[in-house]
Amino acid sequence: YRKLLTKLPPQHIEIQNFINTLTTNKTDFFREPQHFKYIQDILIPEWINSRKKSINIWCCATSSGEEAYSLSLLLNKYLPHSISFQILATDINTIVLDKARNGVYSLSKLNEIPSEYHSIGIVMGEKHLSNWFKINNKIQKNIIFKKYNLTGHNPPENVLFDIVFCRNVLIYFSSDTIKSLMIRIHASLKQDDLLFIVNTESIQ
Repeated sequence: YRKLLTKLPPQHIEIQNFINTLTTNKTDFFREPQHFKYIQDILIPEWINSRKKSINIWCCATSSGEEAYSLSLLLNKYLPHSISFQILATDINTIVLDKARNGVYSLSKLNEIPSEYHSIGIVMGEKHLSNWFKINNKIQKNIIFKKYNLTGHNPPENVLFDIVFCRNVLIYFSSDTIKSLMIRIHASLKQDDLLFIVNTESIQ
C-alpha cells in the first residue's frame, strides 16, 4: 500500500482517503474554556477601546467545526456590530470539513455549548431529526471552511490574522515541522497579536 501511495499523483483520491483515515479529529465545543473567556474578558474590550473595524481569526485544525462555531457564537454575542469578523477554519481531512460545513451535530454534544448561546445559534431538530441540532445561518455566515495542509509552504490566505488557534495540533508534529509551521504562523499574524496553543504543547 505504501508503494502504491508513492506512485500516485498528489491529488489522487486514494491519497485523500489515506489522510482522512490517518488523521485524528477529537474536538468539542468551547474546548479549553479559559481561551474563550480571555477573548471575552480581555480581547473584546481591547478591540472596542482601540476602535477596531474588523477581526480575522484562523482556526488551523478545525476538525468537524466545533472550535470555529464556538468562536462565532462568542463573537456574535459579545462583539459590537461596529466590528466585523471573519473566521478561516482549515483542516486536511475532507470528511470532517464536510461535517463542519453542514453544522449538524448529535444532541449529546449540546451540553458542551453554554445555555446563553442556545437561543442565538442553535436550531433543534424535529420529529425524526429530534436527536440532532444545527448551527444556524447567522453563526455559520462568518466562517469559511477550507482544506489546508499545515505542513505545506504557502499561507492559507493572503490576509493577516488577529488570532490564530493552533490547539492540540503540535503534539503530533516533529520539532522541525513545528519550527516551520511557527514561522508561517508568525508571518500570518498581525504585529503583537496572538497564537493560542494548549498547556501540553510547545512551539519549540
